[in-house]
Amino acid sequence: MRLTMLVSSVLLCSCATSATQPTGQAWSSSGYAGFAASIDAFVGPAVDCGFFDLIGGKPALAVRRQVHACVGRAITAGVPFKYGTRRLPLDSFATEVIARTADGKLWMIVFDIMIDGDAAQQWNQTCQTVAVDPRTLIVDAQGCVENSTGPLGTK
Repeated sequence: MRLTMLVSSVLLCSCATSATQPTGQAWSSSGYAGFAASIDAFVGPAVDCGFFDLIGGKPALAVRRQVHACVGRAITAGVPFKYGTRRLPLDSFATEVIARTADGKLWMIVFDIMIDGDAAQQWNQTCQTVAVDPRTLIVDAQGCVENSTGPLGTK
């Protein structure tokens, strides 16, 4: 029984990491200088479901499906992953990242800066659930609690 569970876990994790990963923009263009590196250090080795700049519009349907499937597989498998977007909700640029760290915690990290470059803020939250809207690629997180005292710094 234990061997069956071990083999099942290995197969599930390998499926989550070996499936085709979506191709987005470079993480280095996200947030502020050093933001992408801080996400990498925080999450550690992880499935990369992509980073997408949504200000110019949403990617093709096939790419949106890949992103949604990638995040869904990682969540189901319980493996570390990261996914992020940059968008213009109203009057600021928002970089939003959802991730699972090696300890199993789900995170939503938001870096927000006004269009004129002022009033930069960052929120780091642990969440009960995270997801991606398959039509818009906008992230969603539920049951979140502020956790900015942890190892991920704030800007």
